[in-house]
Amino acid sequence: MGKLLTSLRWRGSGGLLGNSCYAASKGGVIAFTKSAAREGAPYGINVNAVAPALTDTDMTAGMDANQRDAILGMVPLGRAGRPEDVAKAVCFLASSESDYLTGEIMDVDGGLMMD
Repeated sequence: MGKLLTSLRWRGSGGLLGNSCYAASKGGVIAFTKSAAREGAPYGINVNAVAPALTDTDMTAGMDANQRDAILGMVPLGRAGRPEDVAKAVCFLASSESDYLTGEIMDVDGGLMMD
């Protein structure tokens, strides 16, 4: 059994003004993940993605406070993710605990993309 993981920013990034190229690239990652999952399944290869939303990192530390607050206002759990939240999802998807998952996009987003 093999594992292939892809990563993308939260799926809500699609459709934002001035974001078309970025959104297209992430849409491509989603399509790749799902196609590779179908192609890899007969060979015992699971392909999944992790999609974190706003996560407290050095990169987001300098983010505009108003923009950060606007995003956090949409997160049901009311906080930004932590690097260890994302790491735990990656470890799960890379482990044997996820052997029956393939083609999944795991949102690590505090409920932001909840249907």
